[in-house]
Parts: sequence; C-alpha cells; structure tokens
Amino acid sequence: LGFILFLVSELMLFFSFFWGFFHSALSPSLEIGCCWPPAGIDCLDWSKAPLHNTALLVASSCTVTSSHKYLKTGNFSSAVGMLLYLTVLLSALFVKNQYGEYAWSSFTIADGVYGSCFFMLTGLHGMHVMGGTSGLLY
Repeated sequence: LGFILFLVSELMLFFSFFWGFFHSALSPSLEIGCCWPPAGIDCLDWSKAPLHNTALLVASSCTVTSSHKYLKTGNFSSAVGMLLYLTVLLSALFVKNQYGEYAWSSFTIADGVYGSCFFMLTGLHGMHVMGGTSGLLY
C-alpha cells in the first residue's frame, strides 16, 4: 500500500507541474508578453540534447524491460546482468547529458515561468531516473 501511495503522489506531482506548464504555454498571460516562450528566452534545440536524451531513455526502457522479461520466465542467465548494467550505463549518460543541458541553457530557474517549469520538470524527472537507477543497483 505504501509503494502505491508513493507512486500516486509522484504521479500527482508530475501532473501538477505539467498542468502549470501547459496552462502557461497555451494561454500566456499579459505579464509575460502574451507569447510562449516569453521574449528573451532562447530555447534549446529539440533535435540536439533533448532528442539524444529521449533516445537514451527509450533504449534504457527497452533494456530494463528485457531483463524483467528474462527474470519473469525464470531465466537467470548472464544476459540479465548485462542488460541491467547497460540500463544503469544509459541512465548515467542521461543524467550527464541532463547536467550538460542545464549548463548550456541561456536561462535559469529565476527567469520566470518558462525557466521554472523547465528546471522543475526536468529536475524532477532527473531525480526520478536517479531514484530508479539506485533501485536497480540495490
């Protein structure tokens, strides 16, 4: 029951931050110039680090799902360990790239609603990935 409550609370936390993002993006207020992203914000190019990070997450999802499938069938071969090792490696690369994305961005968390939404959502997701990776290592 405790783990289910944890998952539900994490879901609601993500939902609330996405709600704030979409509320601001789909109906930008007068205070931010009625445009999204706000004037002066230089967005990251989606086809570079964000796309690479997405590929890393999809690949790590495939490797952890494959290892789970092996374990459910009772196959405890060395492939399971290799797949889990690869998952941890891909997760570490994701976190490293996430840090690089923060370092390259031209805005900060203090740059209004866009910066707040970006850093809160990506930071929360990065913590989620690190927590999941820690669980795999345990």
